Amino acid sequence: MERKEHILEQLISKCEFYIDEDEIVAIAADIAGVAKQSAKINGMEFGEYINQLYGMTKGEYYEKLYEDAEKQIKTILLIGALANKMNLKYNEDENIESEYNILYNEVCNNLIEKER
Repeated sequence: MERKEHILEQLISKCEFYIDEDEIVAIAADIAGVAKQSAKINGMEFGEYINQLYGMTKGEYYEKLYEDAEKQIKTILLIGALANKMNLKYNEDENIESEYNILYNEVCNNLIEKER
């Protein structure tokens, strides 16, 4: 695991989050929709596609999607809170994904420096 991810996972485990379950389900459903489309493009049933690609049943895959979506939301919330605390500013000229990646790297680099 990359050092940045390790630090964020440690911080996430120490935080308490209040996340609307509908938001987690919506993100997981979006990801599942992409996988379903890929299965269709490849001429496969969804369950077969998931089993071949990930070695999981559909149920296991949906559980993992839910966990991944929850982790994604927690990471975004944590990065936003830390960026705010570190007075890192959002650049409105950047697209949201690029700006998130910039903030993610700045926050993680600051945390790594503080660890030393």
